[in-house]
Amino acid sequence: MAASRPLPLRLAVPLALALLLALALVADFLRASSSSRRISALSSSAGTAKGKRTKAVERAVGHLNATYADLPAPRWDWEEMPAAPVPRLDGAAVQIGDLLYVFAGYGSLDHVHSYVDVYNFTSNTWTERFHMPKEMAHSHLGMVSDGRYVYTVSGQYGPQCRASINRNFVLDTETKEWRELPPLPLPRYAPATQLWRGRLHVMGGGKEDRHEPGLEHWSLAVKDGEALENEWRAEVPIPRGGPHRACVVANDKLFVIGGQEGDFMAKPGSPIFKCVRRHEVVYGDVYMLDDGSKWKQVSPMPKPDSHIEFAWVVVNNSIVIVGGTTEKHPITKKIILVGEVFRFDLETMVHSYVDVYNFTSNTWTERFHMPKEMAHSHLGMVSDGRYVYTVSGQYGPQCRASINRNFVLDTETKEWRELPPLPLPRYAPATQLWRGRLHVMGGGKEDRHEPGLEHWSLAVKDGEALENEWRAEVPIPRGGPHRACVVANDKLFVIGGQEGDFMAKPGSPIFKCVRRHEVVYGDVYMLDDGSKWKQVSPMPKPDSHIEFAWVVVNNSIVIVGGTTEKHPITKKIILVGEVFRFDLETMAWSVIGRMPFRIKTALAGYWQGWLYFTSGQRDRGPDNPGPKKVVGSMWRTRLHL
Repeated sequence: MAASRPLPLRLAVPLALALLLALALVADFLRASSSSRRISALSSSAGTAKGKRTKAVERAVGHLNATYADLPAPRWDWEEMPAAPVPRLDGAAVQIGDLLYVFAGYGSLDHVHSYVDVYNFTSNTWTERFHMPKEMAHSHLGMVSDGRYVYTVSGQYGPQCRASINRNFVLDTETKEWRELPPLPLPRYAPATQLWRGRLHVMGGGKEDRHEPGLEHWSLAVKDGEALENEWRAEVPIPRGGPHRACVVANDKLFVIGGQEGDFMAKPGSPIFKCVRRHEVVYGDVYMLDDGSKWKQVSPMPKPDSHIEFAWVVVNNSIVIVGGTTEKHPITKKIILVGEVFRFDLETMVHSYVDVYNFTSNTWTERFHMPKEMAHSHLGMVSDGRYVYTVSGQYGPQCRASINRNFVLDTETKEWRELPPLPLPRYAPATQLWRGRLHVMGGGKEDRHEPGLEHWSLAVKDGEALENEWRAEVPIPRGGPHRACVVANDKLFVIGGQEGDFMAKPGSPIFKCVRRHEVVYGDVYMLDDGSKWKQVSPMPKPDSHIEFAWVVVNNSIVIVGGTTEKHPITKKIILVGEVFRFDLETMAWSVIGRMPFRIKTALAGYWQGWLYFTSGQRDRGPDNPGPKKVVGSMWRTRLHL
């Protein structure tokens, strides 16, 4: 067989190139096919994972629905009234008489309002519109009124998330004229704003970046719509900063309620300052300023709440707040609005510290805290000159339970120690040191209403108990709380008081106080030999709530104020404004003076011829002896016996 002839070179080269090209095409096809299978597998895997996550979220949300944060509350009947001329978000409002002035606000994120609409509560109509100054902020304003002048502070100028400004204005609602106030030291978004003790206070809010919470607190002296100073004064910073808080003055105290840390910010580089979400923390903290030098934290809101700066009113010694926003949904992270109406009862706040007044300098000089376990009201208390013995009492606000824990304060070292517990808890028991023993008697029983007759004593010395258990003593003939208990001439006196008291409403989660029948009396009992109580001359009229309203001067017991029997027709509480004297030589009573106003639970003291009293609940006026305002003022008069 003939040998095969080699392929000519001119044919071999093109054939080799064609084979290489074919191999490259096959390889590329195989790679593409493999890649496609991998991508398909990855897509399928990712889709499966995403589906699993979606189902997991759906299952979780099913267990934690969108309304999980709603609190149980009674349904009210609401009536829809004429709608505002325009919708508003982050606007501002103040009420003056029967007129509600509604300012500025977003119409949409891209549009803001620059005028004031006025609603008349008497005619229930929108009655007026007028323009704001062109230089004034359009949203996130601080605002407050004195009844005629409206003070507007700082806020955001323009739509979306534009910058805040530090310019401030005043509106005279009678003339509709505007004037400008000195600028704030720094611009703020939605700062807490109020008028308090002749000064315009501005605190917190969002800083210039709109997100960082401000803690600064400034004030400016103002009167009749004019600034009395050219510059703002730095005040004590608020412990927690941020915008969208209710800021209220009530009973001469400044409250800042709820709010948030963080807010939407302008998107970096956005020519329209487009709002983008940032992390926010909504809280329900409540801070109070009553002496101007230190913020105190009081009971928080039932749940975190923000965007409530103009959502409050003060009614019947209560702060009422409607709506707001609370913490975002923990799974979906969506904003949750608030639909509840909250009430903060100003009468039920409790304090857990000791304030010290110096009669020589006539100044409040010191404050220190009580033990956390100690009662907050209705305490029995007495001192031996250095050690203060505190007995039983009510723990917490409203009409909560009494406790049987007892404490001793060393006033020199400010140290506390605990005493053996009382056999049973009592409300406002009569308490005294007599013949080396701490005596406790009467008071209200555990239900707060039934009078206790029991009388116990404990041997004590230099702030320490000499026994581990209380000893039963001769019961007092008539029981009940709120009595003066005095040792004079080696005799133990128990004076006045009442049978019955407010009780906790059955089933109330906050132990809400409800009135029960009370009998106020002026009986006076004396123990001089330890074995039998003797009844001596009664007070000139029934008197209660006098447990710390007495002093001993010139062989006399002097008692100020209190409450007496209710009005026989209206059944309303009547406060006492007389000053009573019990002469220990004649064992007879007399009325020796009158107080500047009627008051109950006054705290009395005597120093170098001066009779002092502070605190308590005063009357409604010279012609109305009913209780109204809880006060902290200090008064004194020369006492001549």
